[in-house]
Amino acid sequence: MAEGEGIGRSRYSAAEAARGDAHARWSERGWPSIAALFKSTPIGPFATSADDFSLNGVIVSYASGTARVLERTPERIAADGIDILGVGLLIEGAMDGLAASREFQLGAGGILLLDLSQPITMTMSDSRSVQVAIPRALAEAELGQVAALHGTVVAGAAARRFHDHVIGLRPILDTAADDDAPRLAAALVASLAQTLRAVPEEGTP
Repeated sequence: MAEGEGIGRSRYSAAEAARGDAHARWSERGWPSIAALFKSTPIGPFATSADDFSLNGVIVSYASGTARVLERTPERIAADGIDILGVGLLIEGAMDGLAASREFQLGAGGILLLDLSQPITMTMSDSRSVQVAIPRALAEAELGQVAALHGTVVAGAAARRFHDHVIGLRPILDTAADDDAPRLAAALVASLAQTLRAVPEEGTP
């Protein structure tokens, strides 16, 4: 099996994995953790956990965490070379920030799209979320230019349909076979494409 094929599964909990400074130890995590993408500054006591799945290179992470400020700087972008479309689904909590020059605010039920090759600064409350990472080539083949999506927020009925798809995927991922990975990844990206096509018709409240 080639690298990136099939389904990869991992779990992380700061409470279980860290002794001493939980945030410092979490910050040392590599990709696909968001710890690898951002400089993080906790707001109050820090805790986080995540169930991570890789579907032929498309990453889906079901996570919870405490409040923090996250910054993706030009220096970090140049150093890590991670080139993806990030899709954040907020189940509980709120976030706001700046994606390059575009300000955004996101509440529970919303979706945020980020081009991880551009700067980002955001503040997150205590939250539950799902983070999806799609390699740029795949994202652009299905969704158009990733750069143009940076900082886009989707809400309303279109967002709910994608939320339903991603939440419904969670129990399937525990037992799916490696051979299911291409179909599951394709369906996930297709659902996101359908969501974005629906936005001009429904608007984003």
